Amino acid sequence: MEPKQVELSGQVVRERVDAGSKSERETVVLKAEDGATYVLRQRGGPAYGDNSLDSLVGSSITTKAFKIDQTLIMQDWHLNK
Repeated sequence: MEPKQVELSGQVVRERVDAGSKSERETVVLKAEDGATYVLRQRGGPAYGDNSLDSLVGSSITTKAFKIDQTLIMQDWHLNK
């Protein structure tokens, strides 16, 4: 599947994803304004255990990212006022 470039806004929270699978974990996600939930990753960052996004938890952001399934690989983002 080819990544699709998108711009999305929403609330950043920490939650459990992939419940019941080997990939089950607590991670940083974007609760998008359209109701969808996306796992957040930084471009070039690790797929699991990237603590650098923890500072965004509780913030409202807009991000430009590549969307692959339910994951957003963020190129850049800004805090919403």
